[in-house]
Amino acid sequence: MNVKTRLAALDLVPRKKKGQNFLKDPSAARAIADFSGAGAGEKVLEIGPGLGALTQALLALTPDICVVELEEKLCDELRRTLFARHPERVFCADIREFSAQCGAEALGAEKITVVSNVPYSISTDVVLWVLTQRSFIKSACLLLQEEFAARLGADPGERACGSLSILRAMYADVDLGFSVGGEHFYPRAGVSSRLIKLRIRKEPALAVADPVYFEQVVRAAFSHRRKTLLNSLTGSSLGIAKKRIDEALHTAGIAGTRRAENLTLEEFAALALALGEIKEK
Repeated sequence: MNVKTRLAALDLVPRKKKGQNFLKDPSAARAIADFSGAGAGEKVLEIGPGLGALTQALLALTPDICVVELEEKLCDELRRTLFARHPERVFCADIREFSAQCGAEALGAEKITVVSNVPYSISTDVVLWVLTQRSFIKSACLLLQEEFAARLGADPGERACGSLSILRAMYADVDLGFSVGGEHFYPRAGVSSRLIKLRIRKEPALAVADPVYFEQVVRAAFSHRRKTLLNSLTGSSLGIAKKRIDEALHTAGIAGTRRAENLTLEEFAALALALGEIKEK
């Protein structure tokens, strides 16, 4: 049966609001599985397997796979078919509320490889989940909207760089893979997707005193991309007066007339340190 028929048999309709586009091309699934590096001995957690097209390709490379799927009917179908021998490896849960440690323990691993055809609607959430859960993750191979993948892969200082790019650069190296056209999905996707592999660093690129505050500063800096750094930080969620922000920028050696996209990782670290010291006064 094709994807449309199988979904109908389960009384399921893909929801555009949820960004549900089911991979239907076996050759594309095999290529994605190969790019993920999920060979023999790898322990893999797949996010959002759907009907299991990518899961099948991954199982051909390694038997050590668990999946996290939100839709209960799809979970039941996966337990009946691909995971009939290991139904406990199908977790019916929202990945944003799931612990990577739980997936690693289910596979008897210290660290896992994450693979996903990511629903567009939760792309940012999934990337942040990977970075937050990085202690238990070796790498993550994600199929994302092409423009989103390009932004995520951008290095600090590049025009396409955004807050997520900075956080990614802090915790993971990146490999951009091949593009996958909309015709490989059901329903047909309106845009192309692209593979990206995040290779989690053993240590962050830079040591910062307060990683949580560092993230807050990065997000505040990018809160108004068209504004200068001084104006973007002023009135942001940081709650620091403009004069004090100007002082912190001076301490960090950063001109307030610059924009967030032009800063290096080291400059963001220096800015977070300077702002943190002002906040504590």
